[in-house]
Amino acid sequence: QAFAVGPRDTTIWLPCLDVNPQNGPLLNQGGRLTLNSTMQAIVREVRISSKVEMAEGPTWGRRRLNTAGANVQMPADVAFTSDSAFAYLPCSFSNDVLKINTATNPPTTQLEITVGDYPFGIAISPTADRAYVANLLSRDVSVIVARSSVKPGS
Repeated sequence: QAFAVGPRDTTIWLPCLDVNPQNGPLLNQGGRLTLNSTMQAIVREVRISSKVEMAEGPTWGRRRLNTAGANVQMPADVAFTSDSAFAYLPCSFSNDVLKINTATNPPTTQLEITVGDYPFGIAISPTADRAYVANLLSRDVSVIVARSSVKPGS
């Protein structure tokens, strides 16, 4: 399980999938169940001092990510910019990275950035304003300019 220390060094963020209660009655309405209709990306926050998962609250705890229509599939890792204003979340099955505004509640996706095949890890340089995304199946590393959130050469 990938994780990152959250803003202000008080929590650990763990990206994962959870049941999507908003789309639960799809079968009763004749809808089709898919990964996106039955699951949703969430961030679990664990308080470092007590080592306990925080209860769901308006600005803490188990927070659903507002993906703004993004096709989120299998969040794999999370990393924060040096000022903690944004989190970057690689999604392995959809081959993209979500740029997330951490100040909003729920955290809001600002941008979907296409990367290589099956991104599974990310690291952000605190000095170079770059995010490095490890792509397992394409066997390469995508580089994202964190400030502008574009890949160099795009």
